[in-house]
Amino acid sequence: LGIERALQAMADADLTLVVLDGSEPLTAEDDGILAKAQGQGRYLAVANKWDLGVAAELPAGALQVSAQTGDGLAGLRGAILASLAPEGAMEIALANTAAEDSGAP
Repeated sequence: LGIERALQAMADADLTLVVLDGSEPLTAEDDGILAKAQGQGRYLAVANKWDLGVAAELPAGALQVSAQTGDGLAGLRGAILASLAPEGAMEIALANTAAEDSGAP
């Protein structure tokens, strides 16, 4: 039931984070979730436990992080922001909001 809910949430999401245990080889289930995420659209593959050494054969472009040490988290935040609000999009949204607040056309 948990996997079914996760897959439904993935279908509804603007961005899916597929967090993998990078210290272990990928499983068939991992591969299936990655394939589903690729089919759904925007996603980021994230290999956690980078501090333990990477044993998994990671997909191209996978981000490596360590929740334990915090390594790679700034890069993950940046990748999420870049995926959801491409460069310049946030500035345009803020300018539009400021113009609306001031009553400007």
